[in-house]
Amino acid sequence: MNRPDLHAPWIAVLVTMAISDPCDATSIAPPFVAHDVFFTGKGEVGLAGSYPNIGGVIRFLSIKGQATRDLTIHNRTVSCATISSDGLVMASAGDVWTTPCELFLSNPSTGEVSARLKGHVGCVVSLVISPNTQVLATGGGQAGGPDVPGELILWDLPTASIAHRLVGHSGMVFGVAFSPDGQSLASASADGTVRIWNVKDGTIQAVLSGHRDRVTSLAFQPDGSRLASGSGAWGGPGEVRFWNAQTWQLERAVTFGSWVNSVAFAPDGSRLAFGGGHGNLFGAIELTQNFRVINCRSSRRITEEVHSLAFSTDGQLLAIGGQSPSPEVRNAVFTAEPLIAGPQAAVLYGVVGLAILLSATFLIRRWRPRMTTKP
Repeated sequence: MNRPDLHAPWIAVLVTMAISDPCDATSIAPPFVAHDVFFTGKGEVGLAGSYPNIGGVIRFLSIKGQATRDLTIHNRTVSCATISSDGLVMASAGDVWTTPCELFLSNPSTGEVSARLKGHVGCVVSLVISPNTQVLATGGGQAGGPDVPGELILWDLPTASIAHRLVGHSGMVFGVAFSPDGQSLASASADGTVRIWNVKDGTIQAVLSGHRDRVTSLAFQPDGSRLASGSGAWGGPGEVRFWNAQTWQLERAVTFGSWVNSVAFAPDGSRLAFGGGHGNLFGAIELTQNFRVINCRSSRRITEEVHSLAFSTDGQLLAIGGQSPSPEVRNAVFTAEPLIAGPQAAVLYGVVGLAILLSATFLIRRWRPRMTTKP
């Protein structure tokens, strides 16, 4: 993930995807600052971030928006987090751009820390647990910016020890993704490349070149046939590339006017959600319709910037982590009557339009986005 400012106000959004064109949504608003979003598989959404003047928090909410628990594992901002497929282990990294980083394994129900992983010289901005729950991949780089030597480590989870140091990236490692069979790891870097690694022995399998800027995010199609990579730097154009996961040849490239921070495949593999710069870049690519691009746009921004995307296991919800717009923009969006009142609520993006929680009033209001399509 590309994270130009992890200390700016962020929000999290839930979007319902059970529609022909994916443009419907709900928001978990400030004061919580959400830097990463993920689903637990138990009807919960996890938000990794912080509260102003409090520090790092991993907050769990039901899909209706009720907070179920806050885990204060980290002293400072939590930059990224993930949960194993069996729901037993959570990995989380904190305090981006500060070294040494906090990298913990913990119980996602209680927050009890089972291990602190030491091995990164710099910060960790991306992590993922393998499908068989045995391996953790962590990516980052030395403090000082994105264009410093990257760091990529494979950890043996049962022993909480380093299995392999994967050397090759000359820039920050923004994204990591395991293939569905867990045998390969893809890594995305500020050096403009995607590298494919053998998980068992840590050897390089392929180097995918062609992105014109830093590569920020990765996602394997659930059947393992394709890898998607998103790229772009702050303020510039973006791109999503689709690679054949058997030959590693480029199949399709889709370009955008704004940079891409995150990509995520729906569980059925039919569409790829993408998000990025200045709230104007959010939508989906329909793979079953010749890579048709659907842009969800509005006269006002959903978020200032989309940084993190995650699908629920049933594919019905998409969680979005993003930087909040200014209060003036946020308030101007919501003009209809309130739908629900309450201090904790989720933004449900559905056929009827967009709903976002305003922390100041604790009201969810309905708003209909303008949708445009392009072949």
